[in-house]
Amino acid sequence: MGCTPAEAVPERLPFERLQWASVAESMEKSELRGGTAGDTVVSTEATSDGFHVVVQVTHWQTCGTTKFRVRRVLDVTSGDTLGAYRVSDPCLDGGLFAPASAVLGGVAGKDAAGVSYWSVGSWNMQERGWAWWPTPLRLEDIFADDYYDLADGTLLALRPSAVRVAAPGSIDFSELDTNARVGSAGDDMFVWSQLLEPAGSRVRAWTRAGGVVDVVDELPADPCAVTATETHVVGLAGAGNCTSFLHDIKFWRTERAEIGNDAAVEFGPVITSSSRIGMLRFVAHGDFAAFMAVPEVDGGSGPFFLLVARFSDRTLWRIDPQPGWQPFRSSSTHALTDTHLYLLDRKGGNLQAAYRIPLSDLETIATPFVPAP
Repeated sequence: MGCTPAEAVPERLPFERLQWASVAESMEKSELRGGTAGDTVVSTEATSDGFHVVVQVTHWQTCGTTKFRVRRVLDVTSGDTLGAYRVSDPCLDGGLFAPASAVLGGVAGKDAAGVSYWSVGSWNMQERGWAWWPTPLRLEDIFADDYYDLADGTLLALRPSAVRVAAPGSIDFSELDTNARVGSAGDDMFVWSQLLEPAGSRVRAWTRAGGVVDVVDELPADPCAVTATETHVVGLAGAGNCTSFLHDIKFWRTERAEIGNDAAVEFGPVITSSSRIGMLRFVAHGDFAAFMAVPEVDGGSGPFFLLVARFSDRTLWRIDPQPGWQPFRSSSTHALTDTHLYLLDRKGGNLQAAYRIPLSDLETIATPFVPAP
């Protein structure tokens, strides 16, 4: 087949180690220098020394007269380049096919018969190396899917109405559910929501050890975002349209140990407002959750901001674009770890910088969120 992943040696690539420096009270900045922003993927990954934010980004490199793409896996927390692979024309990098994890990579191309396929692999954070599937996936079978990796090589595929799973290294998917709305992977778990007939909603989850379980049988509003952490299943529900604007937004979570017990669901901050807010990239970690908020203004989209919630005291903050941080509305904007909120910035089509704020000092950068009446 004409498009085989070619692993690069990070030490031979012209990538500098990230250097963090203080730029404001409780905020640090590191230059990212030039990766393309449009196909960037960011996720929070477990490492031997805690959770780190990892970014996969495309860099254009030149060797002699040849220009080619390199997909770089960068540990933003430590500043180290972990791994990289080269994408040669006429191949396409897998970033164009919506992986939701920065450690999941791939190269798309065609075989001798003209059949399109995707060679997929994942970066192992513990063993620090690539693991490539021995057989590529047919692109027509997976083109509409979003892809998730559970850090052990398990591949989850989510498309409207269907959740499928493939064992590490396998191209054979088994179907977990045929009624899925939104979903996300976190730690060793994949979670998704459903709308039930004639009314109602529920949240389900899958782990390799436990199979499919019902997390919550009934929520008081439409579950428009769900994810999992080490300790909880976390979500956001609201009234309206999950793909456009919501009102009466509720943050909720339930401990993993209480999965299946609706009475154990804990509701965090609630935004009771007639104003409507669009939501992009819901993330959660520890006591915090965050998403990029896009308020509805005069029937269209207003200035966006990052909305951050803390469950323990039901506090809400907003972080608005400002000189030194101009986020962009995509899946590569923000991430959470145990200790920090990370923000990515771009200039034009390229990544510009990363910022991080200690979660213990959010109030020094953020302002309280006060919803419109």
